[in-house]
Amino acid sequence: MTVWWFGNAVYVLVIVPVVVVLLTLLVRAALQVSRQTDEMADAGEALPPGVGGVGEQLGRTAERAKAVATELERYGRALDRLV
Repeated sequence: MTVWWFGNAVYVLVIVPVVVVLLTLLVRAALQVSRQTDEMADAGEALPPGVGGVGEQLGRTAERAKAVATELERYGRALDRLV
């Protein structure tokens, strides 16, 4: 019976406080992650006015790149004729 009481005392005085400390650290880390994700979400909501026309500009950039490539080919052929 004494061993049983000793086991209960060890459980209450050692194991329970360790579990409480570990759970406290886990909850604190989870709350910190939650705060940081909220901050990132707020920052992400502020972006759309600044990047609203990116899709349109990317389309124009692709068209301009094709035009430049075409002009470079014409320039290269003209140089070949000169040489």
